Amino acid sequence: MPPFPGFSADIGAMESHRYLERHGKSDELVVALHGYAGSSERLAAVRETIADVLPNADVFAPVLPFARGWLCSQKPESIVAGLMREIDQIVSERAALAPGYQRVRIVGHSFGAVLARRLVITAFGEQHDPSRDRPAPFEQELAEFSKARSWAGLIKRIVLLAGMNRGWTVSSAMNWITTVKWSVFQFIGETIPFKKPTIFGIRRGSPFLAQTRLQWLALMSPDYGPRPDLITVQLLGSGDDLVSPDDNVDYSVDLFGAADSKSYFYIEVPFSTHPSVVQMAKEGPEETRSERNLRRSKFTLALTGDRDQLTREAVTREQMADNLPPEPETDVTDVVFVVHGIRDKGYWTQKIARTIKKHARKGQKIESWTESYGYFAMLPFILRRVRQRKVEWLMDCYTEARARYPKADFHCVAHSNGTYLVAQALQDYPAARFKYIVFAGSVVRRNYDWLRLIRRNPDAPDDKSRVVKVLNYVATRDWVVAMFPKGLQPWRIFNLGSAGHDGFGQASTEGPVYEARYIIGAHSAGHEEPNWDDIAHFIVSGDPPVRKYPPFATNQNCFWRIAGSVSFILFPLIVAAIIGVGLYIFTMIFTRPAGEQAGLTIGFLFYLWIVYLFVTRF
Repeated sequence: MPPFPGFSADIGAMESHRYLERHGKSDELVVALHGYAGSSERLAAVRETIADVLPNADVFAPVLPFARGWLCSQKPESIVAGLMREIDQIVSERAALAPGYQRVRIVGHSFGAVLARRLVITAFGEQHDPSRDRPAPFEQELAEFSKARSWAGLIKRIVLLAGMNRGWTVSSAMNWITTVKWSVFQFIGETIPFKKPTIFGIRRGSPFLAQTRLQWLALMSPDYGPRPDLITVQLLGSGDDLVSPDDNVDYSVDLFGAADSKSYFYIEVPFSTHPSVVQMAKEGPEETRSERNLRRSKFTLALTGDRDQLTREAVTREQMADNLPPEPETDVTDVVFVVHGIRDKGYWTQKIARTIKKHARKGQKIESWTESYGYFAMLPFILRRVRQRKVEWLMDCYTEARARYPKADFHCVAHSNGTYLVAQALQDYPAARFKYIVFAGSVVRRNYDWLRLIRRNPDAPDDKSRVVKVLNYVATRDWVVAMFPKGLQPWRIFNLGSAGHDGFGQASTEGPVYEARYIIGAHSAGHEEPNWDDIAHFIVSGDPPVRKYPPFATNQNCFWRIAGSVSFILFPLIVAAIIGVGLYIFTMIFTRPAGEQAGLTIGFLFYLWIVYLFVTRF
């Protein structure tokens, strides 16, 4: 099997590995990974420096599939799998020539730096916390590497050159030209009907990136076993303006446990930008000689310096930023995410969170996460690509919370669009886990497979439940769910459904998927004050509420039940009618006498204004 589908590679004797450069005694291996839309030639000066500083080190610098830029849609997980197979073979063939490699160092630039960390994670295999139910599983593409590789213990150093550790965003910190360019690229990439370009694999909060961060936390946590003796050095150009500083330095993950072990060092490279941080050749223009020499010296330090030398050059945690995440709180036992829905800024989330904390039992210390993703109107809600950005937002928050509360069980209370974010995150992110889940006004499909997440696989002893219990509130007259998500449910492309109106197909009175039906009220009924104590009790204990009147009713509102049953017809008719009215007014402007055209034009602009308000505020 070639290491990268679509790329040819020479597999055979060691000398024939296409991208392997042998030097001296070959007692070390350095893996050098280039950035996006580049090639190993962009790392020519880096490879030259490695050869000078480590004369007995072989250098493996492959051309990666994303050298083709936007033409590449291969998943990052598959690229890592190809690299792992290639490195396995290189190490194995070198081991046949005793004594084999004595040390492995991994270097990556930009996107390649993210892959460098994932290579290290994969080499050490899946991590399992023996004392708690918190595995950090690999994705399907990397399942064959669940056991640690023989060469994992040889990895002693990771050097990240302008590593996009937390991923990219279309950030206001960029200059306006870069912001426009990235916004256009993001829109095009999200609207491609088939596979997304590979660069979306490291957008902030994406499955690959969030999984990498969560798996790195597990690898570096002593709860999962002996911590690897790794040194990670991040070299970041002082003039790097491709992405915002917070996207480059992943404070929450990279500094996890670093104070005691001195495992992470952040070193600033003067007079360097995102692309120029790798420009350190001996030969070149005289006017850039001093800058190239500075980069070369910083890279040499990062590659070979001991902990004391690195400490003297590194930027301290306190100097990195004014508002760093707090140190991990290991005494917190439970964390509850409270996620609001559409047409809502989520002020109620903090009130429910306070109620849950008041219900804490002896020995429990509960913290909450109630950040808002902003006001979300109906039109962007219908657009799946926009909802996906919010899923990534949620998982970025989840990763931050996991770093801050490493020993806690996670739960969630979600309403409307928030239910979609949680359900989709559980599908897309194998490391996501919520013990107890409460949904209200749910827009998730009725046939969502909760039992696949709840039941353990008896044939896989390391398989763990990712969800324990679910409580779903079904309202008597939730017209929002009945008309819109249910109306779109037949079209799987929208990935929306009517669980808040019809309930989940797997729900039962015995659980583990429970339903509170019917809660009296409309779309917001489930998270209103009469239910706060019941929600809190379920999050704390896992016990569903006992039916009582009110706020429960025996039957659903007849009108909205009937309307919901035909909403798959009504919804497209409503959309067609709105568009038809606009087209009618527009054509009248050109067919009526000149004296009437001014009034019709004003009427058409008023119509557009009404539609704009409807789709952006309703």
